[in-house]
Amino acid sequence: MPEHSFKPIGDVWTTDQREPMEAIRRLFDIQQQQTVLFKQEDLLEQAVAMLARSAELYDNDTGDHIKRMGAYSSLFARLLGADVQYQKAIGIQAQLHDVGKVHIASDLLKKPGRLSDDEFDMIKRHTINGGRIIGERNQDFALAHQIALYHHEKWDGSGYPYGLKGEEIPFAARIVSIVDIFDALVSRRSYKPAFSYDTAYQIMKEGDPERNFKPECAFDPTLFAVFIDHFEDFMAIHKDNLIRERALAERLMKVIVLDDDPMIHRQIELMLGHLNGVEVYSFNCIQAMKNALTNETLNPYLFFVDINLPDGTGHEAAREIKARFPNAYLVCITADDNVNRNDLFLYDRIFHKPIELNNLAEITETIIHYGFRPLLAETLTDDQVHAEMAYSYVR
Repeated sequence: MPEHSFKPIGDVWTTDQREPMEAIRRLFDIQQQQTVLFKQEDLLEQAVAMLARSAELYDNDTGDHIKRMGAYSSLFARLLGADVQYQKAIGIQAQLHDVGKVHIASDLLKKPGRLSDDEFDMIKRHTINGGRIIGERNQDFALAHQIALYHHEKWDGSGYPYGLKGEEIPFAARIVSIVDIFDALVSRRSYKPAFSYDTAYQIMKEGDPERNFKPECAFDPTLFAVFIDHFEDFMAIHKDNLIRERALAERLMKVIVLDDDPMIHRQIELMLGHLNGVEVYSFNCIQAMKNALTNETLNPYLFFVDINLPDGTGHEAAREIKARFPNAYLVCITADDNVNRNDLFLYDRIFHKPIELNNLAEITETIIHYGFRPLLAETLTDDQVHAEMAYSYVR
């Protein structure tokens, strides 16, 4: 027997054998704890994303604002030399900065033009609402609580909700307040157009007297200097996000319906008709669809596929679709109540005929809302920027 083997004596280990065995057990325990921790972190991240999305439903002009806020904040932490754990934590929890908007009326959040004083007071309450939703007791969400409650405070004490000043404002909230203004400037909102990156840089660095915006009053000067020095890095995050949105939006324009029932074609065409820019292509057999995908420049994202088709099964078509368009969203539409469970993995959703128009509209708009929003408006020239004066930068 090799010298390093462990030889039990009865039901116990000798002293010299026990120590290395316990070390191995400790390693197993550590690995198990790390596995549990990683799962908990994944669940936490998913929970944060879902909660943040709930706020976005009420203020959908923000597009992928919450994702960008996470990316900006994580980058900021890295530039400041924070450890990886903090970078990840603030990147996740900054996405909850506006979660309190779930308690603000959607029509108020989306109102174009200026708000009255009373309306703005109502908007301001999203900070307090957000703090209450997240709560103070759970230390896992300590950063999220600080950010949601204090990200509209200003360095000189003129912010809200409590008028905190200087280092009274939590560090994480000071970071988020800077990138929140930046993203609001370069993105379209219901109450303002998007500014060019050059204009956003000029406004953030030099201020804007017409809106009484002074960076030295709004931001922690040390943090703000870091932001200005690395402006192009933050700009790159926003630009990259716009490129992805453009690609997704272009794909969304094309929707395929594969069904031999012309009534289904008509239903879906009517249902999608009110969505600007969406083109529906209907086919009654697999070969017709394949010919179109071969001969035309189509890059569809959303497919409605019937199971029983004249020249094959929808499952066969679904496999071909997934092979060519791996990120496609497939909705199975069928009159068959006994769909083979082994084939269900091919589809993202299943609808049984007869299809209720309201349900079909709801799922389609949900798909569009969550993953495939229309593009943010193209950034404007400096001359166009000053033509729009009836807004603030961020609410």
